Amino acid sequence: QRPGVHFDKTFSATAKATSDRIFFALVALFELELKGIDVVKAFTRAMLSDADLCCEQMEGFEEYDRTTRKKLVCKLKMALEGGRQSRLLWQQANTDFLKSYGFT
Repeated sequence: QRPGVHFDKTFSATAKATSDRIFFALVALFELELKGIDVVKAFTRAMLSDADLCCEQMEGFEEYDRTTRKKLVCKLKMALEGGRQSRLLWQQANTDFLKSYGFT
């Protein structure tokens, strides 16, 4: 991934202590059961509906176009861990979800 070619901005999400307190307060208020939080893997749950992101096929699983004989690529449906856009896409998905429930 190259800046200016594959993406034009990066994003670094930072959690604040206030956000954590509000989250745990909501869990307690609604008497929810919290089993665990995996914020590292949360970024891989972002859907890529707006972005066209492709990657090379894995070695040993290559397929070629029948007419041009060029190697095909895989279009991703979800963000990959370590992708530069993953955090931004996850943040956008999270924001859209919260706004759908009336949060601003």
